[in-house]
Amino acid sequence: MNLSHQGQQHEREGLFSAAALVVPLETLDRTSLPVAGGKAANLGELIRAGFTVPAGFCVTTAAYVRVSSRAGLDTYLSGLEAVSPEESARQIELAAAIRAALCQAPLPSEVIEAITSAYQSLSAGEPIPVSVRSSATAEDLPEASFAGQQETFLNVIGIEAVLSAVQRCFASLWTDRAWPSWCNGWWRPRWLASSSRPIP
Repeated sequence: MNLSHQGQQHEREGLFSAAALVVPLETLDRTSLPVAGGKAANLGELIRAGFTVPAGFCVTTAAYVRVSSRAGLDTYLSGLEAVSPEESARQIELAAAIRAALCQAPLPSEVIEAITSAYQSLSAGEPIPVSVRSSATAEDLPEASFAGQQETFLNVIGIEAVLSAVQRCFASLWTDRAWPSWCNGWWRPRWLASSSRPIP
């Protein structure tokens, strides 16, 4: 490994610390999956390969952890871990409760500040339309892909709308079409995390 690559790696590690709530897409690569999810990490790979990708940023899994912690999901997650795959009605009930909790919980101030700063930098201070897409750590994997099972929001304009879309992307990790793919035999519910990536 050459020194320049080492420097880049150390720079990425700094960006991807536990405190990194938002990171630019161009800083991501295939090693960023735990921080940015599959879609965002692959966009970073495209940028590094020289493809044209719209400017954007990723709201990281660290932000999701803070939001989910505020939403008080422990009881619901414990319930999902305890319920058998045959109890589908109970699974659906618990997943719906998780979605509602994630959408209704106030966003932590530090998450709001990080997303607001990134959006304002992206838009030069003016509200611009962006797309807000989910990017989960359990999708676009080498051994499995669960594409198209979480939410995408287009033509999102203004910081309030962006914050709402990010929160709904987080909640979409637990839609009836998404969570069974990775919870039934693949992942424990507490392992799941989601990020969002607004791009114009």
